[in-house]
Amino acid sequence: MKKLILSFILIAIAASVSAQAFKKGMFISIHTTNVTLQPGVTLDQYKEFYMTKVIPEYENLIPELKGYLVSAVRGEKKGSIGTMWTFSTEKEREKYFNDDGTPTEVGKANQQKMQPVFDELSKLGTSINTYTDWVVQ
Repeated sequence: MKKLILSFILIAIAASVSAQAFKKGMFISIHTTNVTLQPGVTLDQYKEFYMTKVIPEYENLIPELKGYLVSAVRGEKKGSIGTMWTFSTEKEREKYFNDDGTPTEVGKANQQKMQPVFDELSKLGTSINTYTDWVVQ
């Protein structure tokens, strides 16, 4: 019985690790974020809210989307934060966003649903994002 349970756990771990691998054709959007914090708010508080509220809400609204908060530890953007958003394909992304980054009709509906979360986030700080979209070759 112990071997069966251990086998199941190892299979689950292997499936999880392989699901996170980058695959040819995968769409990745890297957003760099410049945050202006509200008085008395720390960057850690902002990041915690983003990881526990913003990303999960986006992932809930867009099942094809996976988000990761990232922190720059070296290089030109050291000390800044960003978000890496992934879709399995560029076509999946196009359901929600136009080529210029503006939301499609479906994307606009999702933005409206996200508004309460954005309102909460603005109590912690405001941000300006720049992004670059990538397709894995």
